[in-house]
Amino acid sequence: MRRIDLLSCLPALCVSFALAQSTPTSKTPGPVVSVASGSDAATELAYKDEALVYETLSEIYTYAADGTGEKRTIALMRMQSDAAVKQFTIVGVPFASSTERVVIHSLRVRHADGSTVETPAADGMEMPQPISQQAPFYSDLKRMQIPVRSLRVGDKLEYDVSVVRTSSEAPNEFWGVETFAKNIVILKQTVELHVPQSKYVQVWSPNHKPETHDEGGMRVYRWSSSQLKPTPKKAENSPQGPQLPEIQWTTFRNWASVGDWYRNLSKGRAEPSSAVKAKADELVAGLKTDEEKIHALYNFVSLQVRYVGVAFGVGRYQPHQSGEILLTGYGDCKDKHTLLQALLKAEGIHADPALVGAGIKLNEEVPSPGSFNHLITAIHQNGKTLWLDTTAEVAPYGMLVNTIRDTKGLIVREGNDALLEKTPTNPPFDNVDKFEAEGTLNDKGELTAHSKLTLRGDTEISIRAAVRQVAPVQMDQMMQYLSSAMGFGGTVSDTKTTPAEKTEEPLTLEYDYKRAPYGDWPNRQIIPLSPFLSLPGVDEENPPKEAIELGGPKTEIAISKIHLPSGAGAKLPPDIHEKSEYGSLDKTYKLTNNTIIVERTMTVAVKEVPAADWKKYQTFFKVTAGRDDPWIRLTGLGGDTSIEDTDPAVASMMQDAENAGKRSDWQQENALLNQIEKLNPKEPYLYSMRGYVFMRQMKFEDAESNFRRELAAHPKEDNVWHLLVAVLQMRKDNRGVEKALRDATSSLPEEKSFPLQLQDLLTKDGRSEEAVSVMRDAIKRQPDEATLKAQLGELLLRTKKNDEAVTTLKPLLDSSEISVVNSAAYALSNAGAHLDLAEQAERRAVSMLEERIGTPAADTGDGTVRDCYELISFWDTLGWILYQEGKLDAAEPYLRSSWNNSYVQEIGLHYGHLLEKQNKLDEAHTVYSLALLGTKQGVPGIGEELAAATKRTGKKKGGDFPPLQTLRTYPLKSKEKSHSYVTLQLRLGVGGIEDVVRIRGNDGLDSHLAEVRTLDLKSQGIPADSKAKLLRRAILSCGTSGCEVVLIPMESAADPAL
Repeated sequence: MRRIDLLSCLPALCVSFALAQSTPTSKTPGPVVSVASGSDAATELAYKDEALVYETLSEIYTYAADGTGEKRTIALMRMQSDAAVKQFTIVGVPFASSTERVVIHSLRVRHADGSTVETPAADGMEMPQPISQQAPFYSDLKRMQIPVRSLRVGDKLEYDVSVVRTSSEAPNEFWGVETFAKNIVILKQTVELHVPQSKYVQVWSPNHKPETHDEGGMRVYRWSSSQLKPTPKKAENSPQGPQLPEIQWTTFRNWASVGDWYRNLSKGRAEPSSAVKAKADELVAGLKTDEEKIHALYNFVSLQVRYVGVAFGVGRYQPHQSGEILLTGYGDCKDKHTLLQALLKAEGIHADPALVGAGIKLNEEVPSPGSFNHLITAIHQNGKTLWLDTTAEVAPYGMLVNTIRDTKGLIVREGNDALLEKTPTNPPFDNVDKFEAEGTLNDKGELTAHSKLTLRGDTEISIRAAVRQVAPVQMDQMMQYLSSAMGFGGTVSDTKTTPAEKTEEPLTLEYDYKRAPYGDWPNRQIIPLSPFLSLPGVDEENPPKEAIELGGPKTEIAISKIHLPSGAGAKLPPDIHEKSEYGSLDKTYKLTNNTIIVERTMTVAVKEVPAADWKKYQTFFKVTAGRDDPWIRLTGLGGDTSIEDTDPAVASMMQDAENAGKRSDWQQENALLNQIEKLNPKEPYLYSMRGYVFMRQMKFEDAESNFRRELAAHPKEDNVWHLLVAVLQMRKDNRGVEKALRDATSSLPEEKSFPLQLQDLLTKDGRSEEAVSVMRDAIKRQPDEATLKAQLGELLLRTKKNDEAVTTLKPLLDSSEISVVNSAAYALSNAGAHLDLAEQAERRAVSMLEERIGTPAADTGDGTVRDCYELISFWDTLGWILYQEGKLDAAEPYLRSSWNNSYVQEIGLHYGHLLEKQNKLDEAHTVYSLALLGTKQGVPGIGEELAAATKRTGKKKGGDFPPLQTLRTYPLKSKEKSHSYVTLQLRLGVGGIEDVVRIRGNDGLDSHLAEVRTLDLKSQGIPADSKAKLLRRAILSCGTSGCEVVLIPMESAADPAL
């Protein structure tokens, strides 16, 4: 098998659910508002620096009693810059095509000479909304785009457009919101609301009293405002987080009626069909408690039912039938909840839908569906509410993403009125990010290291999502970007992660890291391998107006170990111990056995800091995240150990700019960098830092120009090349990306990541032949780099150059890197070439890896566990080669042992083929079927191949298949009075368990270890002629119903939390 790499798709929050009626409409046209024809010279002079000025902006909402209606927008704008002209060259009007239509009353340009140019309504073109062009989301959301004729700087643009709602979103109901503009000059803005006099409508605008009058059976509300403050040259702090709208209206009388509305829409949808009942029974087979069953059903819906938004008309609000969702295997948030509710109901467990607003501030005084854009599950048990959100797919059981925590959701209870209830404030476990790095620094200043990132909590979800959607070949690119975001400037390679789907355990990412030179090598100074701390800073010249979000409680741990060259010493900075009501920072330095060890732990105690306390918080920030790592001075290495003469003011400003960047104060950082440029335009890292500021502000053109300017002076900065490539990718400039990768390859010929990225880009562009040329050139520069040759071999096979591919791959069988040998042997086996040599080489690789593992102590650490995990992939490769040679009996123990220790899809496919060849069709069918549920490794087409194999081998005799976890579960005879669990590490040999130790948890269950040692684990399998010793991790769980040992899948075994 190819070396096991781990993958895979973050669904957005359920944007299709309950899109607020921001464009309500009607069959009755609204009144036409006259537009001012100009503005006096004084006004024009006052706003001469603005990109554009709205002279008038009027928005008129008109509703009929049945909920249909119209939103009419009338505007007159002065175009005062090229940017404004570019922005309004096309006027876009969003609408939902199944329930709305756009009416263009007029669109004209008034030139300065008094002439006008009309744009005909017929020029308008319907286009999909951007959200509907991004899978997984399909909708009737459209955008009417009208290209404006003859628009240029100095013109006035006047338009009058309506969106007419032809079908109500809820029968006889309507709702909406409006907020006055804050960040653009508007000389006169009005909002009008026209509603039937006989209709109950609650109108809420406590800070803006409307004028009201009645006309023609309609009640009219009219609000007037203006925004006359010029755009400040320095951005001001604006309120952070969700805000209440200034105007809100609804026809719903209370929250119970909102709940009734959704209850009617979803009625009968969660009734379990026979297929749903059968699936529920299959998923909970052998489980005893409700909690275990809920957990199993949640995992299935969360991980196995894909998020796909399908929002057409009422489908934006109404879920599909649960049986249909199960059959299709996809759905949006309300669909996924509905299937989970049906599965739970089939097992006698009651659940309710809960409407929540992600990023929406709930106004409890105004009951409205517009307060919600997402739907999750609420289960009431033992006087508490369990909240579950299957939409995020990779969220651990019971965890809600940050945007829907500590807010109120509307639980639509069966048989009772809906009620508002607060969601949990914190995750169901400690929020911990842990970074560990161990590296070696040589006497040339080159650092090579291995890093490990273990995540549990909020950061975990976003990174899990990224891991799940990234292909294995792109894993290093993803980790490179993440490494840069953490503050590291070197090169990442050989990234491995635990599977994104294993949400019961923390997510772990491991990778190799290289940087040359490291730190300030000419002056023999280095810093620890530690990521940025995540605390936000405060702009003291522009204090916050709202609470400062800290995201606590949480803990960030960093452990750095750097082995120094022989004879080197170090002058260590003093330890740091800071504590306040907001958190703490403890940082210690040690020099032990020629190794610098720096351990840092920061705790954040609170979720937010009141704005009034910003000065007190800033004091804490400055001594924690706002303070740079001090240099560690190395001794005994020669070189210039005195700091080069430099302008102290520039050095201090660079430090201040870097600190501002760490707290995401991009404006302050950019201001400092501009000052530095005036003092010393050749200051190293000046332009790369400024480019990064622009990159974070989405100003990609400015970012690109600054990165290029930095590279013109420092073309060997690999991290800047990576940033340039990243910003070009964000601009979707594939030609630019290609050229940058070629230039980076030329500037850094010894760096392998750039040609690997380039060949990947060319291959995806259908230019595999050019990709082959790129790899050939890279190999000329680095003739000893086996990774490049292995990639070339794969490309040659893809381009049907089998003979050359075999010629390229064959020498790799003699590589000293056994992982390269394994990859080459596996590729040759799939090509059916040199199988005898591949077998010989793979046996050598297996033997070397088994020898490296040796007979480890049962408490050996993660490195050996990773080797054991790699060994099972080597067994699969050897078994597959033997199978291709027709040596079925010899292949069997290797493929069986690899399958029983991994349950990886590709390995299951191989083992199934063997069983099928041996005419053991029932066993083959079982393995194929279980493999469909096994660990995915991103192999193209493997799901379809397994499904075909399952069908080909027929129905398994004897009923359903056991869940995969059942195959890894071993019951004990003993019991405990209360529930508890510990993590064990087992050493396995051919004869079974040789030793057992507890590596996590207290000693309360140690009395059961003797019985664990007697378990028969021979079925897990080690080939009979193997000298291998495998380390397996397991959970020993005990309670009143008994104790059991559950083996942890090998792909998760290196997780330090287990």
